[in-house]
Amino acid sequence: MVPSPRMKILFALPAFVIALLFLLPSLSSYDFFHRDEANWIITGRTSFRTFFIDHDFDAPYWSAPMNSFGRYNPQIGKYLIGASLWLRGEREGRKDVVRWNPKRSLAWHIREGIAPAPAELAAARIPAVLLGAFAVAALVLMVLTVEGGVAGVIGGYAAAAVFLANPVVRNGARRAMLDIPALAFSLAAILFTEAAFDSFRTRREGRGFALAAAGSLFAGIALSTKLNAGMIVAVVAAANLVLLAARRNRRAAMALTVTYILPPLVFVGHNPYLWHHTIDGIRAMLHFGTAVSQRTTIYPDEALLTWTDRWGTLFRMVFPPPALIVPAAVGLAALLRERKRHVALLLWSTLVPVAVAAWTPLAWGRYYTPAIAAGAFLAGYGIAVTAVVAFPRAENRADLDQS
Repeated sequence: MVPSPRMKILFALPAFVIALLFLLPSLSSYDFFHRDEANWIITGRTSFRTFFIDHDFDAPYWSAPMNSFGRYNPQIGKYLIGASLWLRGEREGRKDVVRWNPKRSLAWHIREGIAPAPAELAAARIPAVLLGAFAVAALVLMVLTVEGGVAGVIGGYAAAAVFLANPVVRNGARRAMLDIPALAFSLAAILFTEAAFDSFRTRREGRGFALAAAGSLFAGIALSTKLNAGMIVAVVAAANLVLLAARRNRRAAMALTVTYILPPLVFVGHNPYLWHHTIDGIRAMLHFGTAVSQRTTIYPDEALLTWTDRWGTLFRMVFPPPALIVPAAVGLAALLRERKRHVALLLWSTLVPVAVAAWTPLAWGRYYTPAIAAGAFLAGYGIAVTAVVAFPRAENRADLDQS
């Protein structure tokens, strides 16, 4: 028996706390520093101050390239970094982005004031930590959505452990960057969309529509944090299309409609650059995304030029211990058997890794963050399915207790 929403949240809360305890220490450290953090801190502080403090929506800043950290990227992730800096008293700093010298050491950049100060790092990294901990808890909720009882708890925490143990996540969730925040909002979108399906299936269609709208809203927030979350908007839209095909009623049609309304509204509404240059601005952002895929000539040693390279790197990044492929395959097989009940989770866990492999031009770990979450979910679900077979009596007792 799958636990109630309230019980699932209670089961997931300890995972959130454990992740916080794991991620919070040493936030001012340079041990896991990434050079892009310097410019996300600069643009985050400026975006937050210009929008929320100065209310200057016509400032030249909004249309400035800022060495690709400005107008070519959405603003919500930068607002979060800037808000954290502001609340921690780190309100003044560089106005112009910095250029990193690859021939110089990190120590040199620190001495020259190019790298952020430790206090800035500690303040700016808090949103990634909080949302990283939420992503860990969200994976527990996802497994509990498809498998209840003791097995669901075991599988959920296994998914959380697989995710948090991945070096890409372990470092990314402690950096002032956009990948983990975008992922957290993406997972929220999938959870709400999955819950909407459940409500429609049990004929609570008003509730189902509200949950579907929440899923579309969070998909828009994810897209407005990092452009690669566009695949989440596509997954949510596809899931709601399946819902409409299955239910064929007004509420299901409304659920699909809001998928085409809310994400664009959020994407344009949060960004003053797009208020004044909607079409040209979106075109510039898409062109920037295309340009990223052409960086293979700049970084030839990390370029993924063939499909073999891309799929091999995907599996290496998602499953650092290759043995995790086995429970992930079991989880995928079980999810395919339950495809009519868990459309959103199935679409997300299969299409996102394919999209990541198809688009990613370089073997840079952070590009694989969405696929790592999907792989952790499948592995956790596979472990849960195995636990059901291994401990059938415990499962039967857990179902009776919940009843």
